[in-house]
Amino acid sequence: MKHTSKLSIFYGLAILALEAPCILAENSQGNIVLTGIEKCEVDGPMPIPWEFELNNADGDGHKKFDAKLDFTAFDFNDQLTYKLTVDRLSEGEWENKSNQEGNLCDVVKKYAMKAWDNMMNIITPRPIAACTAQKEIFVLKDFEITKPELQIPPIFGQLRAILNIYDKNENHVFCASIELEVSDE
Repeated sequence: MKHTSKLSIFYGLAILALEAPCILAENSQGNIVLTGIEKCEVDGPMPIPWEFELNNADGDGHKKFDAKLDFTAFDFNDQLTYKLTVDRLSEGEWENKSNQEGNLCDVVKKYAMKAWDNMMNIITPRPIAACTAQKEIFVLKDFEITKPELQIPPIFGQLRAILNIYDKNENHVFCASIELEVSDE
C-alpha cells in the first residue's frame, strides 16, 4: 500500500456520495467548493447504482447535496479498497498530482471520522456501523459540512479527483469524478 497524503484522502472522500463529507471546507489554509460530480465507467460485473445532486446552500457557491445509493446487491464492509487520482488544471490540461490506494475503511477512520459520524446521524436508514451497511437503499438529504476536522495542505486551483472502489474480490464497483475549486480565501 502506498503512503496516503491528507490532501488526496480529503479529495477522494469528497467523491463518495456516502463519504462526501467535505462539499465545502474552510480552514486556515483555504476554501474548497465542490463544483461538479459525475459517474465514470465501472468495468466490474455489479456496479453500485447511485445518484447525486448538488444544491446551492447560499449565494456564495457553497453547496449541500442529496445522495442515493443502492446497496441491495452489494456488501458495504471493511474489505473495500480504493484507488484515487488527483489532478490539477494547468494551462487547460489536467496535470496529475497524486495517485493513492488502500483500504477504504481505514482511510475514513483516519481522516474523516467526524464527518462520517455526522453523515451517519442523518442518512436513512442508519447503517449498521461505520464500515458496515445492510443491503438497503440509502438516502442522504441536504448534507453539508463547512468546517471539517481535516487540515489541507495549501494547494490551490481547479482540482479533479477520480475515485474507484473495489470489493473484496477486486471487482470494480464504483467510480466517480469530482471537481473542486480551491482558493486561499
